[in-house]
Amino acid sequence: MDQFIASHVGPIDSSGIRRVFDLGASLSDPINLSIGQPDFPVPDPIKRAIVQAVQDNRNGYTVTAGLPQLRERIARRFAAMLEAGLWDEARAARADPRYDPRLPVLKAVGYRQLFAAIEGRCGEAEAVERAIIATRQYAKRQLTWLRRDAEVHWLDSAAADLETRAGRLLSEWASQGGSAA
Repeated sequence: MDQFIASHVGPIDSSGIRRVFDLGASLSDPINLSIGQPDFPVPDPIKRAIVQAVQDNRNGYTVTAGLPQLRERIARRFAAMLEAGLWDEARAARADPRYDPRLPVLKAVGYRQLFAAIEGRCGEAEAVERAIIATRQYAKRQLTWLRRDAEVHWLDSAAADLETRAGRLLSEWASQGGSAA
């Protein structure tokens, strides 16, 4: 492998889908009922467009590790929580004589990971990284669940016209008899 590429690529754990495709490729004459595996040569204009995109550094994979902005915000938010005293709060909760790891509040994302460090099962830096990862996973589950709800409207919090868009949605909602019930 090219040294530059090798220095920028971490170990990749193949996904379940990739393993299924690999298994299918090892079988003799399997029936492929999936999508995304063309059974025709790629047209030359598409090949040229792909090469141009790579040369222009406009290539990349779909974001499977989460939206970069969301990942950054989660990391910043967790850092702010630590700065505001989350370690002290977790240590105090763990030292409390009423501590019971079965309590739902103590199973919350963040606490579980910090308790692992407090109890010596990992280092503090690893606990923080685990908490950030767990928070991203939780956010992903929320996004997946909310995408199914037609009543949820997505707004870009960084958009210059955020207030205008939000106001328009609230007006539409109110005009249709919406209530905060």
